[in-house]
Amino acid sequence: MLRFLFFCFKILNIFFMATVIQTLYNANIYINGGSYAGRAEEVTLPDLKPKMVDHKPLSGIGSFELPTGLDKMTMKIKWNSADDQIMGNSADFYNSKDIMIRANADVWVNGTRSGSYPVTAFVRGLSKNLPPIGLKHQDNPDVESEYSVTAYKLEYDGNVVFDVDFFAQVYIVEGVDMLAQYRANLGL
Repeated sequence: MLRFLFFCFKILNIFFMATVIQTLYNANIYINGGSYAGRAEEVTLPDLKPKMVDHKPLSGIGSFELPTGLDKMTMKIKWNSADDQIMGNSADFYNSKDIMIRANADVWVNGTRSGSYPVTAFVRGLSKNLPPIGLKHQDNPDVESEYSVTAYKLEYDGNVVFDVDFFAQVYIVEGVDMLAQYRANLGL
């Protein structure tokens, strides 16, 4: 019996000491349902951060910051193509775009790939620029689109990490509605 318990302890120790690394390489972009496979070089997803305000209590010994909501978000796509679809989407400043980024994450355990799962970002935004086209001798053009983001949802393996929608007053983090009481207080 003691030998069995020792064996179980060794197995648990190996399991808990395992080095797990998750890598995220390569992605495909879809804008309004159309695939842009092979036409983008880099995507910078929105930065989700709180909008902070200074709080300076008269009776306090110092000041500090408190969140008052979420700050504006932007997203950038660096293209390696300057085709008519990319330029047309960028030139339309009045209609929001539904952008989906689909990527693959690999899971490595102790140096061996043990599986993979999808990572998907859903973004809604308005184009902020018609990017200039930088041309170089025997090289891809430099074209970078920027979007003002109004909604952003990130999923890992189908599980929602967070979901933010400024127009719908949605802010969900790992299944918790962060604005439920806020909306109730405002009667929304």
